[in-house]
Amino acid sequence: MDVRWDIRREGRSWTEEEFEERVALRPEKLEVWEGKLLMSEEERTALLGLLLENVGADAAVKLGRRSVWTEAVLGGPRSLFGDALHREMSIMFLATLGLILGLAWLLKVAPAPSASVATLFASAAVSFWVSLFVNFLLRER
Repeated sequence: MDVRWDIRREGRSWTEEEFEERVALRPEKLEVWEGKLLMSEEERTALLGLLLENVGADAAVKLGRRSVWTEAVLGGPRSLFGDALHREMSIMFLATLGLILGLAWLLKVAPAPSASVATLFASAAVSFWVSLFVNFLLRER
C-alpha cells in the first residue's frame, strides 16, 4: 500500500481527486480478529490514515497520554517484552531450551535409547520446531 497521506493538525475533507482512492481503502466490513480490528496491519493502518485525514492530528493526540506520543515521535526505546508476541515467543524459546537441555541430560545419564525411542524423540523435536516456526510466521508483528 503506497498512499501519500495528507494528515494535518485539523481534520479535512478529501478532494475530488483523492476521493476514489480513499474510498477504495476503506474496509469492506469492520471485523474483530484476536482482539484487533480488521485482519491485517495493512488494513488497520489504512483505516487509521483515513480517519486521521478526516479528524486531524490534534484530535488524535488528545486520545492518549502525552508521554506516549512524545516517545513515539522521538523513537524512544520499547520494551522487548512489551507486546504479547514477544512474550509468547520468549516463553516458547525458553521452554524449548529447557526441553533440549533436559533431553541432553537424560541422554547423558540414562542408557542409550533404542532406535524407535530415538526416532520418537527426533520426531517430537522436529514437530515442535516446525510448529513454532509456523506460529511465528502466522502471527502479526
